[in-house]
Formats: sequence, structure tokens, C-alpha cells
Amino acid sequence: NNVQYNYGHDALGYCISVFGASSSTTTNSVVRYNICANNARDAAYVNRQGDIFLDTWQGGRLDGVQVYNNTVYWNPAANYPAVKNTAAYGSTMPNFFKNNIIYSTVSQIITCNGSVTYDYNLYWYTGAGSPVFCGTTGWGGYASKEPHSLYANPQLNDPTYHGVGMPTTSDTLQSGSPTIKAGEDEGNMGSKDFFGNAIPQGGAYDIGANEFGGAPPPTPTRTNTPAPTDTNTPGTPPPP
Repeated sequence: NNVQYNYGHDALGYCISVFGASSSTTTNSVVRYNICANNARDAAYVNRQGDIFLDTWQGGRLDGVQVYNNTVYWNPAANYPAVKNTAAYGSTMPNFFKNNIIYSTVSQIITCNGSVTYDYNLYWYTGAGSPVFCGTTGWGGYASKEPHSLYANPQLNDPTYHGVGMPTTSDTLQSGSPTIKAGEDEGNMGSKDFFGNAIPQGGAYDIGANEFGGAPPPTPTRTNTPAPTDTNTPGTPPPP
């Protein structure tokens, strides 16, 4: 199940979810190259859902959840985390949250789950005070849990865009972005980023939904094949 190349903005609740319920296991869920912007507009939903919502109930489980290379502008109606991860997980396949950008206006950034690996992400908080990661205040006290992740300004073009219409230049990387070539190769990542750029560029993946320096793949050109020509001379029977 792939959730990819979507733009979700200004929703009352979450942007993207993966659920498991009724004693069933949801398997092989890939969430990649999406942009989520200015969701959780209703404070009643924020704490329950976040922007990326991973949850199970009634004995359900998740197994093989891969959330990578998404860009989130988190500006909720109340101060709760962008990633709400309260699911029960199986252990037969990898479960991870990697290569994502979270650009937050509130201090609560993510919730953690011991069954999911978090790494190679970039987080940035634009408000006053210190950000909170999985209950730990400040990046310094949390950073060792994500040894390859960054806490830095991602240097995005127009990072707070949440208008009608798919982003075309908003949420793209500037040339000095620390996300460039800072991502991990997760294998079988597809052939393009959110914007249609070929991935990877220069042999390494970037963090977030945009691959810097890429050019959209060329539009296929239709080639017309000439109609076959009748080689028989009029009045002459065809060869046996």
C-alpha cells in the first residue's frame, strides 16, 4: 500500500494515517514523498491525531510501516506533536520513520514508539522556548536517539505555503539546505520525488519531499509508426 505524491492542507484533523483494527494486521504500508501543510485546524482533533497518525485498536497491528521523505509544515490549533504514533506493531518487517522534514510552529514535535526506528530526519521549531521530542525537552537531550538526524533550519522555499493548488516551488530546497545528500537509501524508493524530479541526484538521497538539483523526467514523446505499405502490384496475385 503506497501513499505517495499527495498534498494535504488545511484539514481539520490529520494529513496521513495508517490504521490496523479488529485483530487484523495492516502490512507493507509505505508513506513517501507527500507534503502536509497547516492541518489540524480543529483543536479537538490535534492531540488524538497529529499530522501523521499511526494507530491501532481492537487487537489490530501494523507491520512493515515505512514513512520516509515527507515534508510537514506543522502549525496546529493547539500544541501537540506532528507525529502521533500509538499503534501496536508486528516484528516480521521493518517499521521506520526516516528522511522526513518537520517544520513546526509549536514546541511539541513527535511522539515515539519503541517498535519504530526514527532516524535521518530533520526537525525545526520556529517558536520561543525549546522543542520537545518524545517527552524530552531540547534537541541535546534527545539527539542520541536519532544519531543521523538534524535539528536545523531546512532552508525551504516558502515553507509555510498551504494554499489551494499543488506546490510547484514552495517546499523546495535552497542550495544551502542541510538536507541535501543527508538522507538514507531505503531501497525501492521509486523513481521521482513529489515534484517529479528524478531520484537520487548525485548518488545520494536528500531529506524531505524534494530532491535538490533534479529536473522533472521528460514527457514521453509519441512516435507514430507509418502504416504498412501494400507491396503487391495491382492485378497481380500475392505470392503463395
